Amino acid sequence: MLIGFSLSGMNAGYERIDIPCVPQQFERFRISELQVKLDSSRLYLADAANSDVFRIKQFDQSGERCTWLGVYRSTRERGGYRDGGYLSAGLWVNASVLDGRRFLDVLRYLAEDLTNRFVSRGEFSGSVVDARRELREKYEQLALTIREDLTPAPDFPLHRENLMRLYDVSNVSPEDEAFVPSYLQFHGALTKTEDVLFTYSREIIERNINRKLKILTLYDAVRFDAYILKGCRITNSSVEDGSDQSFPQVDASSDRYAHETSPEDLDMASTAYLQELGLLKDQITSVSQRAVRVERQQQQKEAFERIKIYMVMAIVAIFVSVSFLGAFYYALKFGIIQI
Repeated sequence: MLIGFSLSGMNAGYERIDIPCVPQQFERFRISELQVKLDSSRLYLADAANSDVFRIKQFDQSGERCTWLGVYRSTRERGGYRDGGYLSAGLWVNASVLDGRRFLDVLRYLAEDLTNRFVSRGEFSGSVVDARRELREKYEQLALTIREDLTPAPDFPLHRENLMRLYDVSNVSPEDEAFVPSYLQFHGALTKTEDVLFTYSREIIERNINRKLKILTLYDAVRFDAYILKGCRITNSSVEDGSDQSFPQVDASSDRYAHETSPEDLDMASTAYLQELGLLKDQITSVSQRAVRVERQQQQKEAFERIKIYMVMAIVAIFVSVSFLGAFYYALKFGIIQI
């Protein structure tokens, strides 16, 4: 179920507007009280093009799951130069998963719409709250098309992980990018991970690589899901109870896992999802292999560019040397320089 939208901006201060699509559900889940503000002390954004950060954040409201699907884009505050400004847009869903292609298309559309309205030359030029009525009418119409692409989310009676993780999908090719939000919504629902972020931007990954925020890959997610679906008990030091050794052991201690499950904790749907996970693992492997090829091609391209630069430098050096020797020769010949 699509509950509504939230749009926000971190300008000189934080401002946010909520647009309910189902007012009763919006009130029941107390959406206006749920925080989706980005902690800029934990995650750095980047001003470069195509540097959006996407977010899947789970909230447990009286035993029911409410999920925020959002996007964050770096934007400078009006008249200021401090880091940390951004605009954000997203939607709230209940027990639903949004098709991966639509996930990216809708969130990029929302971010671009806010950018065109409130940003000029990378800097805030207006306030999000000033367009509340106009945006409400527009996004209520958009909601009608989004509902068609929502499907029921899997629900497993597992413990919640109160963690924020950033997934590096910067090497994923354009043909595979829609798979990422499709899978990470599944992963978030399965593990009850509270806060999943991902980005296709290499610059954002590099800006955050030495920070406290844990940066993982899709394969890290899929191997952990495999353990959960097989009814493993994951402790801070070991993986027990019949784990599938075809998956590398999770380095649980580095991420402070304290996750215990048993086969009795899994409902009947786990069998079906275990089969689906096999397909997901194959697809993850395929995506990863393509990502490696893309990275190697990029490295080869960069190496070729360096070779061209070195060749040009060598030619210039030879030309300068020959010119100098020629000038020296004629200087000697005409007596300008005497030895």
